[in-house]
Amino acid sequence: MGSLRRSSRRDIARDRRAHRAGARTAGRACGHRRRRPIDLGRDARRAPLRAGASASARCPARRHADRPAQRRSRGLSRHRRRRWPRMTRPSHDPHAALDGTGLYLYGLASRPSPDLADSLEDVAGLGGERPALLGLGGRAVIATPHECGEILQTRRRMLAHTRVLEAAMSAATVLPMRFGLVASDMADVEAMIAEHAADIDTQLARIEGQVEIGLRIRFPREAALAALLADRPELAAERDRLRGRGAGAHFERIELGRLVAEGLDRRRTEAQRQLAARIAPLCTDHVLRPPEEDVEVLRAECLLPAAAEPGFAAAVQAAIEPCAFAPGADPAIRLVGPVPPYHFVDLVLRRPGAEAA
Repeated sequence: MGSLRRSSRRDIARDRRAHRAGARTAGRACGHRRRRPIDLGRDARRAPLRAGASASARCPARRHADRPAQRRSRGLSRHRRRRWPRMTRPSHDPHAALDGTGLYLYGLASRPSPDLADSLEDVAGLGGERPALLGLGGRAVIATPHECGEILQTRRRMLAHTRVLEAAMSAATVLPMRFGLVASDMADVEAMIAEHAADIDTQLARIEGQVEIGLRIRFPREAALAALLADRPELAAERDRLRGRGAGAHFERIELGRLVAEGLDRRRTEAQRQLAARIAPLCTDHVLRPPEEDVEVLRAECLLPAAAEPGFAAAVQAAIEPCAFAPGADPAIRLVGPVPPYHFVDLVLRRPGAEAA
């Protein structure tokens, strides 16, 4: 809670005397910002005043104090409130405002269809516009109008990019384009697609009817440590030996921690190898990723047929049963997706005369 400063009658009388005195004290009594003393120099102090000169001419500080309102108006002009541009509302016409602007590209659909257009009805692009379907040789480019300028890679924009692709994936096979790909016009898009036509055909065929699912499997830490100590009784004995000792065993405890971490990592690596071998037959393809913690036995991106998605969780659960990383403990299984199949496409589009996009 802020402090309250009370003024006495003596303070008020002193302020009135200061106000009448003028100069620097006048400025402070009127509530103006305190100014540094003005040194007119030795010659200026000795110069005689002209006849009829006003008090303002004699004292520059008083001259400024005589015009407080004018100074405040100048101060306000230097601190005007910044006006932010209005947000763009979603366009009801998917082809509106595409003429005379650039195109931000989200992906390339295998074929245009009414279902694909309906899937984009309620989704907004980076700038709030509804994505448009632009026919191109039996395929459809998903795009929104884009004014010239740099596209900052923010979380909000990246999520908008992903939501457009996820909505389109429900109705068609979509080859995703990386975030930030912009074409100057439709002719620019046609040139990029034509230059990579063979590669595009190959990658569209690879993900036709497929979905990408992220798989995360972790065990409780207590159960994993208990299984490690049961497998390595010498570590348990060292833990018990150091339990009652004081600061003198500091470095021995550090060494014990290092041995426990190494043992846990070896067990996790072996569990990852076994689980990956059991899950591989369930997928068309998979990519292993580094774990984010020492009890996460598997972090993988899986490409599997869309028809196999409903039963994928049960198949993963059955594959985990023989895992000896933490016997008797229930693992936490997390499925992420379906998401755009970024991990299974490596298409690099280039604008004519530009670097890799």
